[in-house]
Amino acid sequence: MVDHFQFSIRLLLVVTAAVGAAAGAMVAQPPWQSCVALLLVGIVFSTVSLVASVQAAGKARSFWVGASIPCAIALLTTFLVPLWFFEFAQFGFEFRGTPNALHLLQYADMGFWCFAPINGLLAVGIHSLFWPRQGQPGHLSENPISK
Repeated sequence: MVDHFQFSIRLLLVVTAAVGAAAGAMVAQPPWQSCVALLLVGIVFSTVSLVASVQAAGKARSFWVGASIPCAIALLTTFLVPLWFFEFAQFGFEFRGTPNALHLLQYADMGFWCFAPINGLLAVGIHSLFWPRQGQPGHLSENPISK
């Protein structure tokens, strides 16, 4: 199986749609609508990265597994942080900076999503260091005892 990147127009359109969806979720007003949009975009990003990690092999699988970790963290923070604010508001605690906290959540999610490809490349680097190709020195298929 060949393990290389191939450019396609479909990939370009998918990336453009993903960036557009993330940017639209970022600027939605009021902040609670932005949180809902970020949650939905986070669900889509996490699902795509997990399905791609199951379907891929070799270094591509390492990339998608590495990219799915920041997507999952962004999804969890988008889901749990607003619940934390609303739970305290239910007991009579007033947070004057809640809209600012939701804006901070928007920027944190964008940071996680921007870090996802970097983390995927880091996972590919780790894969290359610890699991070299078959036939190269250090591959697990070489059994030094049988020589």
